[in-house]
Amino acid sequence: MSDPPGNLGLGGSVYYRDTGEGQTLRAAIITAKLATLDPAAVEAGTVPALDDDQHVHLSVFTPLGVAEAVPNVPPAPPGRPIEPGTWAWPPRT
Repeated sequence: MSDPPGNLGLGGSVYYRDTGEGQTLRAAIITAKLATLDPAAVEAGTVPALDDDQHVHLSVFTPLGVAEAVPNVPPAPPGRPIEPGTWAWPPRT
């Protein structure tokens, strides 16, 4: 899943489908991509690794604006509803 035009990805706003009760759709910000991870921090275990270049680390927001770190999140399958535990770019308007 490539970044949409005009969006660098890192710091980009995305949707995240919560895995908890209700599986709420939430606002999130990409906090790390494979290209932005510090290899020494990953090796030391202070930053979680990413499975591939499509997975990202997110800061996911509650309706009150409290952020929760959610690591190694895969993208939603293209052309399908956002499944729990996945992220997707918001629709372009």
